[in-house]
Amino acid sequence: MRRRLLETLGRLRPLTVLSAPAGYGKTTLVESWIAEPIRDVTVVRLSLEGDDVPPEALWSTLAEALSGAGIAVGRGSPVRGAGDPHRGRVKALAADIAAHRRRVVWILDCGEFSLSAQAARDVDRLIRGAGSRLAVLVLTREDPPLPLHRFRLEGAIRELRAEDLAFTASEVAALMRREGVVLTAAEVTALRTRTGGWPAGLRFSAMTLRGRSDVSGAIEAFRGDSGNVAEYLMREVLQRQAPERRVFLLRSCIVEELDPPLVEVLTGQHCDVRQLEAMADGGCFVERIPGQHDRFRYHALFRQFLLAQLRFERSAEPAALHRQAAEWLARDRQTFQAVRHAVAASDWALACRLLIESLGFVEMLSGHRSTVFRGLFAELPPAVNGAEAALTRAASSLADLDTSTAGLHLDAARACLASEDTPRAHGGTVALDVLTAVHTSLTFDTSAALDMGLYAGLIAERSLRLPPGRAHPSVWSHLAAVVAACQGRVLIARGEFLEAREALRVGVRAADAAGLEAVAGELTGMCALVEALVGNLRRASALAGPVSHTRAANDRAPVPSEAARLALAWVRTDEAEPALAHELVGQAQREPVSYDSSLLAAIATVLRTRQLTDRGDAEVALAELEAARGPRPARHRGAHEEPGSPTSDWLARTLLVSQAEALMGLGRPQEVIALIDDAVEGSPVRDLDVTIALQRALLAAGDPDRDLGLDMTPSTSPQDRTPLAVRIARWLVMTEGSIADHDPDAASHHLNQALRLAAPEHLRRPILQASEGVQELLTSSGLASRNRWLRARSDGAGGQQQPTVQFSGQRLSLDAYATDRSQQVVVPLTKKETEVLGYLAELLTTDEIGTVMLVSVNTVRSHVRSILRKLGASRRNEAVRRAWDLRLLPRDGAA
Repeated sequence: MRRRLLETLGRLRPLTVLSAPAGYGKTTLVESWIAEPIRDVTVVRLSLEGDDVPPEALWSTLAEALSGAGIAVGRGSPVRGAGDPHRGRVKALAADIAAHRRRVVWILDCGEFSLSAQAARDVDRLIRGAGSRLAVLVLTREDPPLPLHRFRLEGAIRELRAEDLAFTASEVAALMRREGVVLTAAEVTALRTRTGGWPAGLRFSAMTLRGRSDVSGAIEAFRGDSGNVAEYLMREVLQRQAPERRVFLLRSCIVEELDPPLVEVLTGQHCDVRQLEAMADGGCFVERIPGQHDRFRYHALFRQFLLAQLRFERSAEPAALHRQAAEWLARDRQTFQAVRHAVAASDWALACRLLIESLGFVEMLSGHRSTVFRGLFAELPPAVNGAEAALTRAASSLADLDTSTAGLHLDAARACLASEDTPRAHGGTVALDVLTAVHTSLTFDTSAALDMGLYAGLIAERSLRLPPGRAHPSVWSHLAAVVAACQGRVLIARGEFLEAREALRVGVRAADAAGLEAVAGELTGMCALVEALVGNLRRASALAGPVSHTRAANDRAPVPSEAARLALAWVRTDEAEPALAHELVGQAQREPVSYDSSLLAAIATVLRTRQLTDRGDAEVALAELEAARGPRPARHRGAHEEPGSPTSDWLARTLLVSQAEALMGLGRPQEVIALIDDAVEGSPVRDLDVTIALQRALLAAGDPDRDLGLDMTPSTSPQDRTPLAVRIARWLVMTEGSIADHDPDAASHHLNQALRLAAPEHLRRPILQASEGVQELLTSSGLASRNRWLRARSDGAGGQQQPTVQFSGQRLSLDAYATDRSQQVVVPLTKKETEVLGYLAELLTTDEIGTVMLVSVNTVRSHVRSILRKLGASRRNEAVRRAWDLRLLPRDGAA
């Protein structure tokens, strides 16, 4: 037997009450306790034989039992002076017990019966008359009519109830082992949850599990509405209830929680917390919800049994009861439970109406109950028509990210709402506007689609300003968070980052107000991404860090971190830390798919192709970009768009610019010029990032049409919305132009401006990826040595600290070596090529050379190819040996 309970019984009080429904092992526990070695205690047992046992018979039987246990009893002689002979009999027994040499333990087993009020009063008198020499132990299915409150106040009572007698997890495992069933920890937890630790249920389950190969499946199939459990509950519980109580049990079992007002509606009987407390203490398998002293529910197995019995006895009632519950719960703003009952009644029209009118459809879109809501409507019949049904189907399709089907359902909902004679319901209006905003925010392949998405988001935001109706305040906050997320997605794709940041911040506040930690985490990640895109790298890291690895407080699911990881990847890319950036992009792509995933996938493509281009794999980057951009569909031109204007959305421009970077990495500036001309359709109006890419290509091609004038003049306004990386790139291309124009002073000025912009955020990538001319100027002007932040400190993917980049103290030069002019190569090496050649002789890798020289890997590879061509070598070591032979490098400098 369980030692904790035996030890509890051993600490005797004047009154001990074991009160629990049938099957909780009260008698077994007491028998085990009696079998324990007990000293100086005389045990007397007595069982009731009915509900109306006359007091005279009770005390005569007790007197006989006391006498049989060796206690001197005065054979019922009344105490002198007692006016009532019956009361005198009790006082006489109390005196006899008090005179006994040892303490007396009276075990009163009520079984299925209960003490009468008179008998209870006499037991109370007996306890008080015998003093400390008597301990009464009552076994009962319902609390006896003793003044328990007075015993509690005096500290003279010990109570053991169903929750105390229920088996713990370790006790379940031990019991199953004794029954020949060995369970895993997970199976123990599942079995205890299934049975609630009910001892009888555990013993019945042991019969079921013994010899079964699929133990987990058998536990899941173990129920209270069939087999031994159902028979036991019928005979020991339901059949013993009064007719009125039986009706109460059957009609109220359809709800998971016994809310008194709702129970009154379902049963037609009075119900309050006191009555539920009495039922919890009265053997009806009503239990208190853990942590909630005034909330009650039926034991899980007993509720299954009652539901089955209700369907058997009253087959027409369950659907009507579920409808009643659904309507009541909807009025009480308990949307989830209301919808569940409507579905249980198979009243799909009601379920859809409640979902839309209460705005509960938003929980289908996001939140920890999204999967459950979608599951409820998975079997929604096609025959169910109307606007609410169409909106419900649209919400379900959007939750599954099926935009095509969602669009069809939204069209059907609009048609229904337009054709209905009655005024449009408030819930339907909000649902249509919000679902339309979500739907349009998931499509951004054209400027027209982005315009539509922005418009739909504004309409949805306006709808939320209407009177709230019956929806719970947290639902409105949830809706606000969803709409803000839609606006944020569209604004990011359009490149309106300041507006996107504000919308997302509103969404974070709304999600926090609704208690949606996962949604707030996702929106915070999007905020971090916006900060990264505009160049606020430190702020982006501060926002993304806390949500990129944490879980929600309820631990139901990880906080979405795809956007947060991509924000960190963007930061690491701009900081020229490719290893970390690559790992973060991979982590982001392993996150669960969300509404933001389509947009984030495009941004991830930009990051991957930049990384590929930076390390010299421009061909691969170009192929991926061409696949990502694809054939652009014809754009709708609104009144504000001129024919031939460039694409106005940032995402399309960024993919275009990345493609231009890859082509430049391959040394194909003419193709960049053609690409941009084709993309902008000959329009003279171009966005700055596209203009920079074009001017860089024109410079590389030596095109006389290049123009670094008015369109390239940097803005000095503090309200400049241009992302930091683009502003830096603008100064760098102006630097390249000044170098090409042989204006070293202007070039140094422009380069210094770029460095001043990049320094606060350590935005290294644009500087390190600049042209060879800019790299030479960076070194020769001393700007590199004065900007020590350019020395990238990169943490490896495995968390190992990478060596800090060190600038070379001396630059290699042909003039530093004595050469044999008879053996000089026909085409002389440039200073940069000679420097690269020296690093090759030191066995540095391409990446290491790029880090030391502050140039891209692609630039290093270009130098290496030129060196091999000029020296007539096919491999690097061959080029080094050839350089030694030509005395271009000193042999003592070789590794």
